[in-house]
Amino acid sequence: MKHSFYSGLISILVLTVLLFGATFWLIGCFYESNDDIILTFLLSGFSGMEPVTDLSLYLHGFSTLLSTLYQILPEWPWYGLGLYSLLFGISGLAFRFIYYVLNGKATQRFMYFTIILFYLANWYEHVFWFNYSRVAILLAGVASLNAWLDGKQKSSGFSKWRWGYGSLFFLALCIRPSFACFGIGLILPLYFLDSAFSRPALKRTILLLLPFLLAGFLFSGWLLLKSNPAQQEYQRLDILKSEVLDYHWCCPPPVSSSEKLLYTGIQNWFLADSNIRVFLQQQRPDWDYFVRNSLVPKLRLLLQEVIFNHFLALSFLLAHFLWLVKSKFTGKILYLSKYHLFFGVVLLLVGILFKIPPRVLTPAISLLLLVHLAVIPLGNKLDNVLLFFKLCGVLLLALQIYKIGHRSVWQQHRQKQSENIISDINSNYPGYVVATIGLENELRALSPFKNYTFQNQRVLFLTGWQTLDPHYSKYLQSLTGQDNILPALKTLHEREKVVVVSNAFMVAFLEAYYKHFYQITFQFTFIKPVPASAATEGLSYYKVEILND
Repeated sequence: MKHSFYSGLISILVLTVLLFGATFWLIGCFYESNDDIILTFLLSGFSGMEPVTDLSLYLHGFSTLLSTLYQILPEWPWYGLGLYSLLFGISGLAFRFIYYVLNGKATQRFMYFTIILFYLANWYEHVFWFNYSRVAILLAGVASLNAWLDGKQKSSGFSKWRWGYGSLFFLALCIRPSFACFGIGLILPLYFLDSAFSRPALKRTILLLLPFLLAGFLFSGWLLLKSNPAQQEYQRLDILKSEVLDYHWCCPPPVSSSEKLLYTGIQNWFLADSNIRVFLQQQRPDWDYFVRNSLVPKLRLLLQEVIFNHFLALSFLLAHFLWLVKSKFTGKILYLSKYHLFFGVVLLLVGILFKIPPRVLTPAISLLLLVHLAVIPLGNKLDNVLLFFKLCGVLLLALQIYKIGHRSVWQQHRQKQSENIISDINSNYPGYVVATIGLENELRALSPFKNYTFQNQRVLFLTGWQTLDPHYSKYLQSLTGQDNILPALKTLHEREKVVVVSNAFMVAFLEAYYKHFYQITFQFTFIKPVPASAATEGLSYYKVEILND
């Protein structure tokens, strides 16, 4: 029996390899947002800048390791390889959880069928549409879920394994602390809802959670020791930026011309100028504005995302509920109802008060699906529902395969467009400093397994979230000899081999912005379009001049 169980786990490892390989070869792997590609630029020492070994807000410790690897073998895509390796391990742990839950209750064929169904219904998206946030949420959630299951079933060797689960939570905290807390927070109710951990067993529950509490304590202490004033200021500005752009806690429509320019700058990620930063620091949550203007649109957006993009997973959850009702498992129905109430409240609070993009919502749904599988009654044979689940699975597969195929085609088109833009910039103006405004919007759907560089130029990003990073001033210094954006622009104007890549809207905005706040007349003269961007941002090449100073 023991041999059969361990051979089953080996087959789970093989299945994980096959699913990852099939995803990569058949539909491809893409970055969900531009966050990841910008992180690779920072870690690898992009455009001659010094590699960033401490990213302040995320990848604590990982950033030092990855930046070192980039210096040793710069042609390797270390960021993608490193985080996908973690995702592979998390996937194996999630599939191991499913196997553990179903072992002894169903045939191995049914167990593998369930894992594949689970992968196609939801989990594939983490591999297909990658973002580091997914890794943090899943690592924390799946580790705590396995710890809960092992403790519940009193698995042999659990006392040592639980410290391993605590270590995984520590890694999740290193990747992104807030998302790691979100992931484990979704699983914590299981430790208190289960009858096995009632009041008499409170001590055992605390022992189960002790490795996670210790991991959180150690990480907090480490973070406190390595923090510095510049990083704290960066974190504060990042939160203020999110309150305006992501959470929509403010602001009412600007009235004065100054406010309109400042707010337009924030909306378009022009965050490096001191006036913008002062304006950000002056903003305060306006709850009356939030209720009147943000609450309903954010609720509508959340419901649309859940219903239309996760209707297949929701169908699976509903089918499970109906099966429990038909089988008269009243206790399990009540158990799941309590958990769903908690899960729904958390999802609503996060989605309405903060932001819940696919890279946060999809991992949450993944954990919800795993919780449902954990509620299959002990000792219950599943052979009698095999036909029912097969019928649901056939419908699920038919709809999901169409959806996956459609998304793959779109992502491949978007990736080709983004790569063509990078290639076009690479093939023009060799030896130039290329100042970009809005280019980060084109860096989407890129491959985690490629290195994207601008080999023939030195590229200066003037917009994007990374301009808030404490290292940005060093980046400016390395390219312009100035550590502030306005003197940097003046220096670039004086140089001969400088070209600007931007869109018409941002060019007009910068001309108006600097004329209004600094009484400096910038003139951006159109040279030619960047052909590949015509369908999206409409980027073009410009020459920049200062008509008065």
